[in-house]
Amino acid sequence: MALNMEDNIKNQKLLDEFAVPTYEQWLELVEKQLKGASFEKKLVKKMVDGFSKLPIYCNSDSDELKQSIPGKYPFRRGTTTIGHVKAGWGISQHYLSPDASEFNQAVRYDLERGLTAISTRLDLAGANGLDPDEAESGAVGCDGISLFCLEDVAKALENIDLTKVSLVIRPGISFLPLYCFLLNVLNSRNISYTDLKGHLVVDPISLLTTNGGLSVSLEACYNNMAACVEWSSQNTPNFGVIGIDTCPYSESGASNSQELAIALATGVEYLREMLSRGVDVEKTALSIGFHMAVGSDFFLNIAKLRALRILWAKIVSASGGSEQAQKTRLHVSTVRYNKTKHDPHVNLLRATTEAYSAILGGCDSLAVESFDSVFGLPSELSRRVSRNIQVILKEECYGDKVIDPAGGAWYVEALTDQLAEKAWCEFQEIEKLGGTSNALKQGYIQKQILNVTAETKNETAYRKKIIVGTNMYPNLDEPFMPIRMPNFEKIHLNRADEAKLYKSKRDFSNALTGLSGREEKLNLEACLKLTAQGVTLGELNSALVNKENSPISIEPLKMRRVSEDYEELRTKAQDYKDKKGFWPQVFLANMGPLKQHKARADFSTGFLQPGGFSVISPEGFKTVEEAVKATLSSTAKIVVICSTDDTYPDLVPDFAKQIKKERPEITVVVAGYPKDHIDQFREVGVDEFIHLKANNLQLLQQFQDKAGV
Repeated sequence: MALNMEDNIKNQKLLDEFAVPTYEQWLELVEKQLKGASFEKKLVKKMVDGFSKLPIYCNSDSDELKQSIPGKYPFRRGTTTIGHVKAGWGISQHYLSPDASEFNQAVRYDLERGLTAISTRLDLAGANGLDPDEAESGAVGCDGISLFCLEDVAKALENIDLTKVSLVIRPGISFLPLYCFLLNVLNSRNISYTDLKGHLVVDPISLLTTNGGLSVSLEACYNNMAACVEWSSQNTPNFGVIGIDTCPYSESGASNSQELAIALATGVEYLREMLSRGVDVEKTALSIGFHMAVGSDFFLNIAKLRALRILWAKIVSASGGSEQAQKTRLHVSTVRYNKTKHDPHVNLLRATTEAYSAILGGCDSLAVESFDSVFGLPSELSRRVSRNIQVILKEECYGDKVIDPAGGAWYVEALTDQLAEKAWCEFQEIEKLGGTSNALKQGYIQKQILNVTAETKNETAYRKKIIVGTNMYPNLDEPFMPIRMPNFEKIHLNRADEAKLYKSKRDFSNALTGLSGREEKLNLEACLKLTAQGVTLGELNSALVNKENSPISIEPLKMRRVSEDYEELRTKAQDYKDKKGFWPQVFLANMGPLKQHKARADFSTGFLQPGGFSVISPEGFKTVEEAVKATLSSTAKIVVICSTDDTYPDLVPDFAKQIKKERPEITVVVAGYPKDHIDQFREVGVDEFIHLKANNLQLLQQFQDKAGV
């Protein structure tokens, strides 16, 4: 029952009877509980972004909130006054099927079951501006859909209502041909250009970081980009033709502040490049969409999306853009960086929290990666579950019923401020180097990201960062999911034959010669007409390239999931099992009664299983002789003695000497780190110590080598 005004007054009087404790009073009580331990070490978490997470936040931690209103500059709380309440967010999925017909079938099936937006990208051949008959085997159909002509695009979008569905497409350098194909599909259906929604993720700098180079120069890309922006501002106002894609940076392990800084610097570079080509800031800013990834840190990812809106609004405002141009168009994906091949259904849980953080952060559209995406093309079941994650967050969790639900949380607001401040400082450093492309040429961005990934790898190796099912709580009995990869050689042969046959029926060499002239702006109307008549993606790209401008090359980013080092351990262990019929084994020499050895035995089991080791853990032995006999009777090449620090001086020397005397090849390990006896134990034959501060990954690699894995 709702409270009336009289009830509210009574409650307020009740609250007034209690004094509000100060931060200092709280801190005094906490320090008493810590009993001399460091407050900073125990309760403050240092972030790779360069700031700290505190254990408590207060009203004073975010002064900006008091002046912030949803839908108003600087759009901290969203770009509309009602958030998702009226229109919701675009429920999207990534579609990477190489075949246009299969793509169409999957999309239409999902549109009937909750999908409202489509996300895809051109295959490697198309993204690099090549038709199938020009590309190498392995590039056609790889990591995207194969489209080379208008008929392909029409087939992919057949019977899909483009007036109701938003499109987000990553076309690589082939954005101009693909844009023309899309417009011609609209023409063939008598659909108004203004009904086209979404954006092309046209980001040559992001593509450069992924491939390490472009098949054309950045100048050529910018010339075509300017033509598209100029034309789209007049004809497709609801469909952007620039997309700043930060996913390659997050997939390479960049911190949230780095991802934001690169996004801002890239946006500024595009504003400048378009301005130098006669396209004003207003048109360019209105055409820009951001494609960002969200990862495991729930609250920090909410803060990231809020910080992006604040910082981009300030940049566009300072550049002279209107309030409408200052608003961020934001497509979000769940990141693949933290997804795992082992215990892959845990990816569902990761994706759920990531999706919720994107919704609370105010995304305009969202694509949830399928839990089996690390195995290749997702199955129909995994697509359905990924889509229903969003549907449940909307229909059952009411994610579209509250305006800025995270607004006012002191923790989130403080994180937003901290992250925005840190990102702005990093953005300024990139600007000092001349912008994103120059910073990449100099290796600055790559180095900064590598520093963060090294820290993340270190935290993972020491298990300060837990990857459930991989470096902690593994399940060695789980069946390995099959790889769902297309037959790229077959796809290449079929598509190359189709392209050759298609081209043999017409000749446009003369019509294309006039498109590469540099004296006047590119005539997009002419490109539109030519693609309608049958010019292919590769032919149009080739005609538009300025041969005098040399392609750029840089050191590419290394996109590698954080779990891959541990997955390699498990793969080696699986290969060993396939050959031997059993997992590599470790024997636990549990000494004494249960209470004496259990803690260390449980720890040792959890420490060793991520390396694919089967742990033999018998009941406690009463004597060293019994433990030695049982160890030698086993087939294990590694033995871990488990007891307490107090009992180790009486047990370890005798045990290690007897084992090394009989079987010197056996690796003797002590569970724990009895620091006063380390040197003595090593002298009598102990090889290693496993404990909470040990490098788990490194020791598992060593143990596998010694076990012959």
